[in-house]
Amino acid sequence: MKAKYEIRAVNFDELPNRTVEAYQKAMSEATPVYKNSFEEVVEYLGGTPHRQRAGYSATIGNTDYVITRIQ
Repeated sequence: MKAKYEIRAVNFDELPNRTVEAYQKAMSEATPVYKNSFEEVVEYLGGTPHRQRAGYSATIGNTDYVITRIQ
């Protein structure tokens, strides 16, 4: 069974410089984590992410998470 949600994370402290280009590059190179249900996503993050136009997002500490549905 294919996972339904993909989670990518970027830690702002690990960016060489805090520009949009550096953030986009780090997000595209981030290793995704796959979850089968939204409940698993909430459990993984420890809270409910915010609804965005193309998916969900969450910021915990200095780490930004982008969650997309991949069905």
